[in-house]
Amino acid sequence: MKPPKRLQPLSEHAHVVPLSKCRHSSKRFHSHHKNKSTLSPEAQTIALNPDPPRCLVGFNSYNAICRSHRRRKKQSILESSSTMNSRKWVFSSRDSSSYRDKVVIVSYNILGVENASNHEDLYCNVSPKYLKWDRRKTLVCKEIKQYNASILCLQEVDRFTELKDLFQKDGFKGVYKARTGEAFDGCAIFWKEELFSLLHHESIEYQDYGLRNNVAQLCVLKMNEHMPKLDADTQSIIQPFQNRTFVIGNIHVLFNPKRGDIKLGQVRLLIEKASKLSREWGCIPVILCGDLNSIPQSPIYQFLASSKLDIRLYDRCKISGQIEANSKCKSFRPSNVKISSLPVSHRWSEEELRLATGSEVTTHLKHHLKLCSAYLGASGSCRTRDNYGEPLATSYHSKFMGTVDYIWHTEEFVPVKVLETLPIDILKRTGGLPSKKWGSDHLALVCELAFVDKSDEPLRQQPMAFVSFTTLIIVSAIFRIILILYGEWQDTHMEVRYTDVDYFVFSDAASLMASGNSPFQRSTYRYSPLLAFLLTPNSFIHRSWGKFIFSASDLLVGFFIRTILKMRGVPENLCIVSVVSWLFNPFTFTIGTRGNCEPIVCAMILWIIICLMNGVRRVFQAALWYGLVVHFRIYPIIYALPILLILDPQAFQSGRRPALQSWSHIEQKSSQQSCITRMAHLIHPWFLMKSVLTKERILFGLISGSVFFSCTAFFFCLYGWDFLHEALLYHLTRTDPRHNFSVYFYHIYLQYDRELMIAEKLISFLPQFLVQLVLISSFAEDLPFCFFVQTVAFVAFNKVITAQYFVWFFCLLPLLLPWSSIRLKWKGLSCIIIWVGAQLHWLMWGYLLEFKGKNVFLQLWMASIFFLAANTYLLVSVIRNHRYSPVFTQLGTTKDDTRKIK
Repeated sequence: MKPPKRLQPLSEHAHVVPLSKCRHSSKRFHSHHKNKSTLSPEAQTIALNPDPPRCLVGFNSYNAICRSHRRRKKQSILESSSTMNSRKWVFSSRDSSSYRDKVVIVSYNILGVENASNHEDLYCNVSPKYLKWDRRKTLVCKEIKQYNASILCLQEVDRFTELKDLFQKDGFKGVYKARTGEAFDGCAIFWKEELFSLLHHESIEYQDYGLRNNVAQLCVLKMNEHMPKLDADTQSIIQPFQNRTFVIGNIHVLFNPKRGDIKLGQVRLLIEKASKLSREWGCIPVILCGDLNSIPQSPIYQFLASSKLDIRLYDRCKISGQIEANSKCKSFRPSNVKISSLPVSHRWSEEELRLATGSEVTTHLKHHLKLCSAYLGASGSCRTRDNYGEPLATSYHSKFMGTVDYIWHTEEFVPVKVLETLPIDILKRTGGLPSKKWGSDHLALVCELAFVDKSDEPLRQQPMAFVSFTTLIIVSAIFRIILILYGEWQDTHMEVRYTDVDYFVFSDAASLMASGNSPFQRSTYRYSPLLAFLLTPNSFIHRSWGKFIFSASDLLVGFFIRTILKMRGVPENLCIVSVVSWLFNPFTFTIGTRGNCEPIVCAMILWIIICLMNGVRRVFQAALWYGLVVHFRIYPIIYALPILLILDPQAFQSGRRPALQSWSHIEQKSSQQSCITRMAHLIHPWFLMKSVLTKERILFGLISGSVFFSCTAFFFCLYGWDFLHEALLYHLTRTDPRHNFSVYFYHIYLQYDRELMIAEKLISFLPQFLVQLVLISSFAEDLPFCFFVQTVAFVAFNKVITAQYFVWFFCLLPLLLPWSSIRLKWKGLSCIIIWVGAQLHWLMWGYLLEFKGKNVFLQLWMASIFFLAANTYLLVSVIRNHRYSPVFTQLGTTKDDTRKIK
């Protein structure tokens, strides 16, 4: 804003008058600047005024300045208000430059004329002139025209003829279906006649199925072919549309929150009809739009997103997430009761089951459309989006503010951009919709969707889509068998052996055990006797038996990786890429085939994650395996705290499988309520007893501890202190002056002549301990990611680091890839180059020391510091580019618990 023009210099006869005499002419000016003024109190109570002959001119000039200032201020306020009320496009993180065929979809409940007049209590804060149809019609048409839409799906249409005439001028053609019964409104689908041809149209009258008087529409549209033309913006040739055909659906679901059976039945029937139509036309893609009268936290939303629903777990009256609230005026609001906090089982009558599922005996619903919500495909602001990634509000009147409108699409489409809704604070300023700018009590949902197929999908987004998982496993198995056979040949014919020296230690220990002796008679065997027992067939079957066991575990890790990712809803192509990053990683396939036991540990850890994701019924099994893996290799003890934290009492409810957070492009953050709950856990004794010391956590601790100590006691009885020292205690105080990537290497080398004190050996764990606490407190809910960053940090700060330790976190890396924004080019490549380069740099000095006998200890230590820096850079890069996604859906505290806190 420009400053007001400066006054002309006053004459020498100017004198001082009290400010109160001219306050009437400058009241607004001073009230605006009173907070910005830095004048003294005396200066704020007087004003300059010229002598009488020039008083009129000076006074008028001052008034002119004030009027000019008020005009600019008013204009600034209007411009600011206009900006705040505008809606912005948000683009997907995908590279959409290769997508040729796109459609812009608008889903809009335009508020029927009869509904507006019959429900005046919903618009008590709205000026009557804003409810007039002629005015609203103009606003709606003007708004839609700005979106350059291809297809319109409108609900609450009761003036179809008027809209048809208006939209026809813009090249639209449409079909309409009125509600049955006494209602006057219905649904309408319009499409640009230049772009699409209607191949099929059908309507659903829900009264035919006993599902009230609502209706839905389904159309099969085909893109018209066009001649190539020049894009005015990019000056590039726009290729003609391919022969694209798809199903477009439009629905307005029943409002009544108590009739969740009918609402669910209407949605189910629409999906069934759309799926059938898609198959009849050759499995074409589907788009479903409409007002579902269900919030994103509802079971109806869950049914659409996850393709399945067990309705016995939900109360019929709360299945849409809208509950009846008692207030001064009877209102409906989004339910604060989370899905997972509902009772275990609810009784549904046969009639309610028939309406909801189509059968009196069916309780589990399932559909075959892989649906995605368009707004989840483009990350938005926290001012407009909830924790699920959906808009915070698509409808606002005196009794409701929330999201009930959606655009769903199958995986043949990807969102290019979506139109953000208005922030809640801006909506509240309007007092309710319709308003001066918006012609309905709903906000239009607008998105641009692109067709995806093998010809235009970027290679980085659909890699390895042509390779099946079974093929990968078979090829990997053959490859590993070849490497094992080659290793036998190299061991026989070459000076440098392929087989790891540790494998000979394992084999010797196994031979001792097979002959009835202690495996710890073999020097440098510092593992559980279970490992030697697994390799006893080396003595009487073949010496490579253990390599086949380790390689089979390697393949099992690949299978578990895919299982975990599929459980979290990751698309198949990303699952394949993640599995490939493990099965064909040079570090991993050489570790197993050279005879290292780490793949067994990796498989056990991934199986524990799978058990935890399966809920209460597998907690016992997870605890059993966890106790066993800690006995087998002591390092997984670092996962104890995050496992206990993930056993949330609100997720692990008796008899229920916890709700898993589905994969999406959107970062999922813990809700504020969850943070409040954690604080309550720390400060309130009731929550400490009830929520921290839960049945699942106590059971997990007791079982895992019992397994660990039972194995320890059993082998202590067999092999005495040799076992206890070599297999467990040695790893706590281990020091190694050679073959060591650790930054502690040089200090250990210099002090190796004298025996280090126990305190010196243990103090090195302090940096590890502090880093572990920070990482666990930050990422425990995203369990696989937490395991990964924990392991990287643990290895980087360990007293001893060898190459086999890298496998500990390599098995967890594929579980992160679908949530990482790092691409192979350039970020990914830089991370790989820095990390591998740091290793090669260290190995160069290690080679000069070990094989050339040169005194390069100092240089080797500097290389270790550089390697620590490389690991730190890798860790920070992974964290910064990871989309945080808790394994389980976040839950809030119950009313009873809140009452007890108070």
